[in-house]
Amino acid sequence: MNHVVPPSMPTRALLPLGVLLLFHTASQAQTLDEAEYFRDLPVVITATRLPQKPTELPAAITLIDREMIDASGATEIPDVLRLAAGFQVGHFWGNLTSVTYQGMSDEYARRMQVLIDGRSIYLAETGGVNWSDIPISLADVHHIEVIRGPNGTSFGNNAFLGTIHIFTYRPEEVLGTLVQHTYGDDGLRRTTLRHAEKIDAYQYRVTLERQSDQGYDDYYEPGNRFWQFYDAKASTTLNYRAEYVPQTNDLLTVQLGARSGYQQEGYYGNLTEGPHEDEHKRYFAHVRWARKLLGGNDLEVSLYHIDADYSTVYQTALLSQIFNTTPANILALTGHNDQAINLDRSLHTERYDLELQHRFNPCSGCRFVWGLEARMDRVDGYGYTGTTDVLTNNFSRAFLHSEWRLGAESLLNLGAMYERSDLGGDLVSPRIGLLHNLNREHTVRIGWTRAYRAPVMIEEYADYAARYPDGSVLDQIWWSPGEIDPETISRTEIGLAGQAQSGLWRYDLSLFRSTLRDLISTPTDLAYVEPYSYLCAINGQLHNFCRSTVVGNDASAEAEGIELQAYLHPKPEQLFSLGISRVRAVDHGIRNLNPTDLYDNELTTPETTLSMLMEQGFGAGYRLSIGYYMMSNMLFMGGDETGPISRIDLRLAKRTRLFGKAATLELISRHIGADDFDYIYRIEQKNRTYLRLGMNL
Repeated sequence: MNHVVPPSMPTRALLPLGVLLLFHTASQAQTLDEAEYFRDLPVVITATRLPQKPTELPAAITLIDREMIDASGATEIPDVLRLAAGFQVGHFWGNLTSVTYQGMSDEYARRMQVLIDGRSIYLAETGGVNWSDIPISLADVHHIEVIRGPNGTSFGNNAFLGTIHIFTYRPEEVLGTLVQHTYGDDGLRRTTLRHAEKIDAYQYRVTLERQSDQGYDDYYEPGNRFWQFYDAKASTTLNYRAEYVPQTNDLLTVQLGARSGYQQEGYYGNLTEGPHEDEHKRYFAHVRWARKLLGGNDLEVSLYHIDADYSTVYQTALLSQIFNTTPANILALTGHNDQAINLDRSLHTERYDLELQHRFNPCSGCRFVWGLEARMDRVDGYGYTGTTDVLTNNFSRAFLHSEWRLGAESLLNLGAMYERSDLGGDLVSPRIGLLHNLNREHTVRIGWTRAYRAPVMIEEYADYAARYPDGSVLDQIWWSPGEIDPETISRTEIGLAGQAQSGLWRYDLSLFRSTLRDLISTPTDLAYVEPYSYLCAINGQLHNFCRSTVVGNDASAEAEGIELQAYLHPKPEQLFSLGISRVRAVDHGIRNLNPTDLYDNELTTPETTLSMLMEQGFGAGYRLSIGYYMMSNMLFMGGDETGPISRIDLRLAKRTRLFGKAATLELISRHIGADDFDYIYRIEQKNRTYLRLGMNL
């Protein structure tokens, strides 16, 4: 198909502007008074579980603070992640968002680990994250730490391509009441109510949010057909966080959350997957106890439970309509009467996780953290697995990280994670990083790590089929022979990181090479004989029927490149963020089985990914921010080649007072410029404008 190529003018206009801003703010830095100049320096814990400065990490990091979140004008958490160098954010239909690092992804983005306040929300059943279903509000996000690259030594298998760690506000950071409403295109309506209070040794924050939208616009494919989507969604979220300090050295944190709603799926005119709704309910409870010990040591115990229920059962059209033949032919070729078929995509999952972590300083110039973790995932999903049994995957883990000062200028990071699971077996993920301080503000590092991604339940036990009411198979859509091996990644990296002592700027430059083996893929088995093969031969264009895919370790990949993440915050009213990635990658795999069809593909990873965000404050409480995001061509696994994608976002904010209360009014316009397509064609990105009003009561 012919893709829309966006104009290049915004790039030429914004890049010099960013350079001018850099030079201007650098020249102005000496004129700032001390109160403006010095800021709190950030501390990161996601890379090694030890609190470290960004310049002392053995991994590439993107730190997204609340000011960047606000300046971006994001309306969903995935929108914020466009700011991370090398990250791609797109959509598979209007309500299924995919977030990945350096491509190599399908709609589920199974190779990314995502945590909220230390709690993994990686899906046990399908992998990845359902971003429309996480039980937190964007308004409650304090900051996000993004580890760009494998991080299995800290968070185990599934921290494969990268790790996204979302931290929410502590109650004392948002005391009072917030009322916020967002209204705009695509039918977006979101109302957020939050109240936080502190009473002696007890403090709490509670947030209630209701949101809905109408999904993406329908699309007319020139010369072909009209795609009438069914992709609206709505949900209600309740989130509670409380902290209690029973004595000086103890902290007890309790977090509870629930989210329920629906999302529409399918499209009109699709005989096998017509319009239907997926109802979902998700709950979690998370308790953490932390104690400060002598000598700067500390001990933490964490226990959480997650329960998720997805109810999706719908009917196809009559078989005679699907195959465009007579009911008599259906009976003769399948042995069953002409009928509509139920497709069951319902799932119920549970996770129980218990973790112990101990940080201690056994010697001068060294720090250690070790821990133990036990987890159980349970999945009940007959439609996907073909069994009524509840499938279980048990994890046990032990990890150890150490930091050694080698004189005044050098630092050695050593770490390893050992884990055993029913699906992944025994795995060891090691990491070594050596850093040398060039001066007080700049550090060079070299490191190597290896990580794994164990198969998720559906990859190991897949038996997804269209079945008759008696349970017999009409069509085998997706299946797994079992005994799937874990994926493996090894990454070597050389980096240069810097951070101003004043906190005005920071950057991370990395050169890397990654080797990925035993990647799990789903090629089509051309020799698989369906019971209605004659009907398929005359109607081979059908999407959900007339094909079978098989799960296997059939792919590998190599990637090498360079990335830069830069941040500049010279004055309270000025902000500049830049993320750029240049990667050369090739993906090797099997497209079809029986006969085998091999491929080498260089497009599963976009060669260039760029994000740029600039904000400038003006008098009378006005702030203007401009975001520019670009991605070169990418082949979305299981979808289409997309790109190049280019977009500009604008946000104009006014801080004022309404009825004597502090308020912020925002006008947000996203995707300004030419329309283009997201991860798959038919998902056409158009300009959307929103109005958001927030008041602190």
